[in-house]
Amino acid sequence: MGVSRGDVARIAELARLCPDEESMVRLTSELNRILDHVRLLEEVDVSGIDESTRVTEGALPFRDARTESDPLTEGAPANRAPAWGEGFFSVPRIEALDGDGAPSEVG
Repeated sequence: MGVSRGDVARIAELARLCPDEESMVRLTSELNRILDHVRLLEEVDVSGIDESTRVTEGALPFRDARTESDPLTEGAPANRAPAWGEGFFSVPRIEALDGDGAPSEVG
């Protein structure tokens, strides 16, 4: 089962995208090629491969342990946010997004 132009149109609508006709054709083709590749991968017999097998040999490197405290748990960070409370930055409200959530016209 492939992806139809209608499927791509619905996905674009959900993502609030407005692709032109050329992009719709390209996206439909690309999504179908991706699904074809996934179908091909599903056919690969991996029954004899141990789940814990890695491509690289040896141990993976560890990061150095961090001993300093997290600045976000200690109050406002050094760059001093305009407002800070209960471990969160407070930022000014974006009035353009008030109402139905859609940006208002700027005129």
